[in-house]
Amino acid sequence: MIEPFEVTPVKSILSTSQNNQKMYGIVSNVQAYEVISMLLSEGKDLSLPGISINKPSQKAEEAGNLENTSPSAMQVKGLAMFRKGKLVRWLDGDEARSVQLVTSEVKSTAFVFPCNINENITVTATGIKGQIKTAIRRGQPFIHTDLNVVGEITETSCQKDLNNPKVLKELEKEGQKELQKEITKTICIAQKEKADIFGFGDSLSRTDPSYWRQHKQNWENLFSSAKVSMNVNVSIVNTGMRTNPYEVN
Repeated sequence: MIEPFEVTPVKSILSTSQNNQKMYGIVSNVQAYEVISMLLSEGKDLSLPGISINKPSQKAEEAGNLENTSPSAMQVKGLAMFRKGKLVRWLDGDEARSVQLVTSEVKSTAFVFPCNINENITVTATGIKGQIKTAIRRGQPFIHTDLNVVGEITETSCQKDLNNPKVLKELEKEGQKELQKEITKTICIAQKEKADIFGFGDSLSRTDPSYWRQHKQNWENLFSSAKVSMNVNVSIVNTGMRTNPYEVN
């Protein structure tokens, strides 16, 4: 349902961000105390969801706004990346979702993977678990991330036999490859901007407090050059009725 803008549209912001988190896993609600905590933290930089109004208008608050074919509407989109309290970059789409995946902020989302040329498969996650591990190797910080995704096929244009376990294994491997590529890209962006929005520094402060006390003031530079590895596992546990795609001639 579309409603005219309220003078204080807090309910619209909350409901829109909650829906985006459930459906797309791109943003999550951040409480005020969490913002303060991240601003004061030495091991995690701040990231916040973006809020915008498409086609802003002075009449956006009026009911007549709904009579337009494309009325003004609020959008919660993307993720703002901060370093030392200053905005340095915006992340959108898969990049924003990757942050939520690594930090385990995503409960459910849909992943679209290629399965053939011009053919895709959609896997809706029913379980997502991310884990961060940090260590010091040869005097340098080492970062490792684990991501486990359990899901079911909800849409496909692939002309493949989804009853065949070998086919499902191939699709799982393709999903793992795509997710690893997305997450690697986002971590590289964060390292380039020297903005540890994942909280790798927080993890390191717990696993090696002695090293952290000595090097925390230089963490942004250490993070930007840290070695990163990851393991992504995708398990498709249900194909529903989509075992033999129906092709329309």
